[in-house]
Amino acid sequence: AQGLLTGDMILFVDGLDQVLKIPDKGYPGMGVQSAESEKVTRGSNEGFSDSVKTNTALIRKRLRATELKNVEARAGRRTDTLVNLMYMEGIARKEVLTELLRRMDSFEIDGIMDSGMIEQLAEHHWSSPFQTTERPDRAVHALLEGRIVLLCDNSPLALILPTDYNSFLQTSDDYYNRFEIVSLERVIRYLAAFFALSLPGLY
Repeated sequence: AQGLLTGDMILFVDGLDQVLKIPDKGYPGMGVQSAESEKVTRGSNEGFSDSVKTNTALIRKRLRATELKNVEARAGRRTDTLVNLMYMEGIARKEVLTELLRRMDSFEIDGIMDSGMIEQLAEHHWSSPFQTTERPDRAVHALLEGRIVLLCDNSPLALILPTDYNSFLQTSDDYYNRFEIVSLERVIRYLAAFFALSLPGLY
């Protein structure tokens, strides 16, 4: 029944006590979009779409490893929104995945329309936000670093956890350039962030 509600085809054969669930593209969507807020000069410009199945395929296209695991979950009592949790087995910490699933099961809500709603309900404190990205290649880099990527149906943004302050100052270009140039750019970003936060307050 859940497969039928998410757009899969169900094949009934007379005389068999089982049915076949055939994966389909699901509901109509916008298709693969170009990244709008995370523009890069090097690397792919593909961005996530509103379909969780398309977003999962964009990640699997770049990371063709058997260690890449996908855990399906449901959110929203009435909307029954599909949520995919992707991680690399042997690299990611299972305790983080277990804790996230526990938190998702703990909240009661009628409908989930975007990953931002899951972010607010699942975070332990407002000062520990999730990292978001609209780029599949950046999500793949996060998976290779041992983090978990959360994809929500109807949302073009992926949530990455756990995260730290340094992750918010990284860009997708950092992975495609020489480390000397990237290191200099990061130092400039740290100094710019420090001055932007401290100088107005001191003034």
